[in-house]
Amino acid sequence: MASFQTWLSATRPKTLFAALSPVVIGVAIASGMDVLHPVSAFLALLSAILIQVGTNFFNDYADFTSGTDSDERKGLVRGVLAGDISPDSMKRAAIFSFVL
Repeated sequence: MASFQTWLSATRPKTLFAALSPVVIGVAIASGMDVLHPVSAFLALLSAILIQVGTNFFNDYADFTSGTDSDERKGLVRGVLAGDISPDSMKRAAIFSFVL
C-alpha cells in the first residue's frame, strides 16, 4: 500500500499553481467588481485542484501502461513506475478525482 507521501508526490503539487492561477485571477476580478460569491469561488478552486490532480494521476497511469515512462526516465520519480502505486490504483484515483 502506497504511503501518504507517495500519493502526495503523485499529485505533482508544483502543477497546482498553474491550475489555480486563472481561478484566483477570476476571483480577484469578481471581488474588485463587488460580485464575488464565496461559495462559487471555493467550488471553482476545489474543482480546478481536483481536475489537475486527476489529470496528473491519469497521465502517470497512461504513460506507464503505454510504455512512455521507463527506467531511463529523468525527473521526478513517478509512483506507478517506481512500483509504489499499482496502475489500477492510480487509474481509480484519477477517476475518483474527476468524479468529485
